[in-house]
Amino acid sequence: LFFEGLVWIAFFFCFDYSHITAQKNKRKEKTMELKERLQKFLHEVGVPVTVVCRKINLSTRAIYYWKNGQLNLSEPVMQRLDGYLSHYGY
Repeated sequence: LFFEGLVWIAFFFCFDYSHITAQKNKRKEKTMELKERLQKFLHEVGVPVTVVCRKINLSTRAIYYWKNGQLNLSEPVMQRLDGYLSHYGY
C-alpha cells in the first residue's frame, strides 16, 4: 500500500511537470514569434524602436533586454505588442 502511494505521487508530479513544461514551451514559441514579427516590422517599415515603445507604453531598455533574452515581458505587455503589430499587418 505504501509503495502504491509512492507510485501515485510520482505519477502526479511527472504529469504536472510535463504540463508546466508544455506551457513554458508554448510561451517560449510565442515570444520568439513576437520577437521575429517585431524585428521584421522595424526593418521593413523603418519605424524607430522609440515610436513602438511609446505606442505600447514600454521603455526602450525593456525592449532591448527582451530582444536579447535578458528580460521576460508580462502577458499584458505581450498582448499590447501583439495588438500593435497586428494592427499594421505584422
